Amino acid sequence: MSTSLSAGFALRHARQIQAMLDEVNSEPPARIAAAGAAEPLAPLARALAGDTEGAITVLDWGERDFSLDAYMALVVVIDSWPVDRSNVGLLRAAERAGVPIVAVLVGIGQAARRDEVPYVLATDVIVTDVAADAAVRVVERIAARAKGDAYRVARALPHFAEPVSKAIIRHYSRLNGLVGAAAIIPGADLPVLTINQLRMVTRLAGAQGIELDAKRLAEFAVVVGASLGLRGVARTALGLLPGPGRAIKGGVALSGTTAIGEAALRRFRAESGAVDAGC
Repeated sequence: MSTSLSAGFALRHARQIQAMLDEVNSEPPARIAAAGAAEPLAPLARALAGDTEGAITVLDWGERDFSLDAYMALVVVIDSWPVDRSNVGLLRAAERAGVPIVAVLVGIGQAARRDEVPYVLATDVIVTDVAADAAVRVVERIAARAKGDAYRVARALPHFAEPVSKAIIRHYSRLNGLVGAAAIIPGADLPVLTINQLRMVTRLAGAQGIELDAKRLAEFAVVVGASLGLRGVARTALGLLPGPGRAIKGGVALSGTTAIGEAALRRFRAESGAVDAGC
């Protein structure tokens, strides 16, 4: 689509775009709690925190008075099976507070099943022999559960900006894939897809430590233009192949959003001086 159309979209949605920027630029780093078996927990907490002091709050596994509302996630380290029922209180408190739990099973091997850790989703259970080796997977699971707020995880743990950024791209790509596939009226999904792409870009900037401002709204117009062009391709495909048209639209929306996210990430890496790890 033309640059003028892209600019027109940016002008029409200037307030909404500015609100996105203000939200990302003002939100504080995520607070992450950790608890569990002391010996394997210590090296994992160090691997997660890196050089960021106070990034991980270690809680007493046996504490009975829990206040977890301020935390984005709870990481628990378990090195014996089954889980001691006296230690389930913290997991129950996190579940009641709506705080996602990532459980790291250390040295248990095949003794435990992922779906048998109380109050923890099977997809959020990580099995490992060395706790510290699970740090990246822990961050990936926290970021996946945080969805649009994942950039705050990178703000708290800047040395994990790369996996968090990838999680942001996956989230918005899948979201747009669903939006594109679900649209019935041709073109009705375009504004939603584009706004989601803009949200993704602002959050990638936040994850990479880049503060965007209103003066860079022209750059968003380029992103919008790419989105409009991709939707045009999808509509054409829908007309030619009416049967699988929705799947085509969903696939184009997903892949197009991924491409925009990857391009934005490369640019923000360059601005922040980060090395492109190619992952």
